Formats: sequence, structure tokens, C-alpha cells
Amino acid sequence: MVVLLPQASLTNPAEARARFKIPWDQAMGEVEASADLHANTMAKAKWSDTKIIYAEISRILVNMERYVEDVSKKMTEVVQCIIYTQAR
Repeated sequence: MVVLLPQASLTNPAEARARFKIPWDQAMGEVEASADLHANTMAKAKWSDTKIIYAEISRILVNMERYVEDVSKKMTEVVQCIIYTQAR
């Protein structure tokens, strides 16, 4: 059986929970703000503003991708901590 060892600070479950707490309210607030900005941009847009709209959509997608990557990394560390804890 392969046991993935977490960092030493993760041996305490309370520390692990605190470390992996994801600020969902903040993250979702930023995504919603980006979506609102996009909606306002679309409402005011003229055909000549197409490039600006596409740039805004691209920026929103990049922000969302960063959150997904961050959550993925944190979940991997959580799983490693669980494997380590169960192996003890």
C-alpha cells in the first residue's frame, strides 16, 4: 500500500480543516461581479464593441479556471491527508 504523506502541519485535523477552507463567498462574489460587468458591457455594446466583449468573456473564463485549479490542488492535498490519517 502506498501512503502519501502530507506536510507535518496536516497531522492535526483542525489545522487541516483550517488550511483547506476555501473562501467560497469571496470566490463566488468575484465571479458574480465579473458576470455583472459582462452583462452591463453587453447591454451597452454596439457591434463595434465585439472585441471588448470577447476580451471580457475571456477574462471571466480565466478567473474561473484559476479557481478550479486552486480547488483541485487543495482537494488533492485533502485526499493525501485522509490517506495518511487512515493508514495510521
